[in-house]
Amino acid sequence: MSSSKLSNILEALSIPQEFSRFDKLTDEQILAQLIRWKTDVCANLTSLRDLLAMQNGIKSLPVDEQADIAACIAAFDGPEPYIPPLVLTRILAHHLKPAFAANPHPRLNLQTGRKLHQPADTQDAYEGQVWKTRIGTGNVLGWCLRNIDAGTYESVWHLILPPVMTFLDDFEASYKLRGVQLVSDLLSRVPPELLKRTGVDGLLFTSLSGTFNHLRDPLTPDLIRAAVPTTLHLIDLASPPSPAPLPPTPAFSSDRTMTSSRANPATRYEHLSTLLGSCLIGTVFLYAYTDPEAILAATDMLPPVLTHIGIGATRWLKRLAILGINSTVNPCSSPASRSFPPPIRMTPI
Repeated sequence: MSSSKLSNILEALSIPQEFSRFDKLTDEQILAQLIRWKTDVCANLTSLRDLLAMQNGIKSLPVDEQADIAACIAAFDGPEPYIPPLVLTRILAHHLKPAFAANPHPRLNLQTGRKLHQPADTQDAYEGQVWKTRIGTGNVLGWCLRNIDAGTYESVWHLILPPVMTFLDDFEASYKLRGVQLVSDLLSRVPPELLKRTGVDGLLFTSLSGTFNHLRDPLTPDLIRAAVPTTLHLIDLASPPSPAPLPPTPAFSSDRTMTSSRANPATRYEHLSTLLGSCLIGTVFLYAYTDPEAILAATDMLPPVLTHIGIGATRWLKRLAILGINSTVNPCSSPASRSFPPPIRMTPI
């Protein structure tokens, strides 16, 4: 294949960085350029398809050219076939890693993908953020996460975690929401033992819990609806529910009961309690009471959380009942302010 022709097509398909602020653009000239680029995309994709057809498909190309093409097209986030691990590894190492190199995550060992016991002494993780100028980076990363075979995860763990955590811990709601979606993609394929062995299960739980502090933003309801099921999925992987004890037998009843599960039920209950008590009740319901959409999103997410906790949820029933009554009486009034009698005010003589 002509390298120059392929390079020209891929360059033409590269998404202009101005699209990152498309909704805020007022310059008519830039807007016109972006519209022209968008119009030309279909023609360029057709040219790429025809070029690949002449070469008997993408699999006949060298790995580096396969990776260049896949990384370019994945930015449009379309349906994909199975991709060889070598190609995915090259995309992660040569197309994604450089974009995040300037903003290393302070809680990750970048060489192994393991959680650091102490945060690294690095520069401001929010300074520069070159990766935000690479439009479509989140789509490429999500595409990789959905196509990595479970057996390949360990070899690319150090390439996956830094960009995922960078999205998840970003200060802007739109990137944080994309981060939650990326974590969901990751959890759908990652081996649970890899999460626990590297300490990333706890790191993800802490960061997912932090998304509930991102209140008073138009995307807050979307964050809540995305974060709750993703957090429940993480809890199920890291500390699955204990199965029912096996029927006792006269010979070794106690041994069978004790070895029926390796999961720690205390850890599971603690994480579920944090999700319900601290994240939803103690944060969203308490501090976002003036945002009806956020309260509605949190209310919609209560059933799956209560189902996961089971009988242990009874400790919060009184508080939930108060919240329900207060929201019915006056949805824009602080639930905390009406949980107790109003203070007596002393009028000076």
